[in-house]
Amino acid sequence: MGFVKGNFFTGRRFRHLQDLKEQLEAWLMVVNNERPSDATGEVPAVRARAEALKPCPHKAESYPFKTTAVVRPTARVCHKGLEYSVPAERIGQEVTLHLEEHSVGIYVGNRFLTRHPRCPENGQSSVLAEHAEELFVFPRGKPRSVESVNACTQFEGPDPAPPAAQQFSQPMHITDFLTHATL
Repeated sequence: MGFVKGNFFTGRRFRHLQDLKEQLEAWLMVVNNERPSDATGEVPAVRARAEALKPCPHKAESYPFKTTAVVRPTARVCHKGLEYSVPAERIGQEVTLHLEEHSVGIYVGNRFLTRHPRCPENGQSSVLAEHAEELFVFPRGKPRSVESVNACTQFEGPDPAPPAAQQFSQPMHITDFLTHATL
């Protein structure tokens, strides 16, 4: 585009749109079929015939877009708001996502780790069962049961006292206040 702007449009005037189209067509004939290229020293049309270009063997649908991400402490990587699980041993490491039309392949270097659907069923995350299970393993390798995880999150004992603002949220007589207040 810069070549056209700098070489075709510079110094030209156009009476109307059709005039612009006619001048552009004439300029393209000269640039592509008559004048040697500054880069190669050859006329572009002659060089194109000599190269006999062949169609690219890859189709756009089969060639992935690649991007990198760091594996989060949840053993997931995030791309454009969608999460994909990876083996827990990769937490903190950089991985490469191969984004294809219908799937996402995840690699460390050239080593394939896993594959997920590009658009998770729930619209948020794709978590493979084996990746979720790995998060319930101690570093020593002993399995951690779901019950032990739940037990760690439950609190047994008396309810903590409500904050002072909740204790005195109802209007009360000054004598009641003084009997409840700790001075």
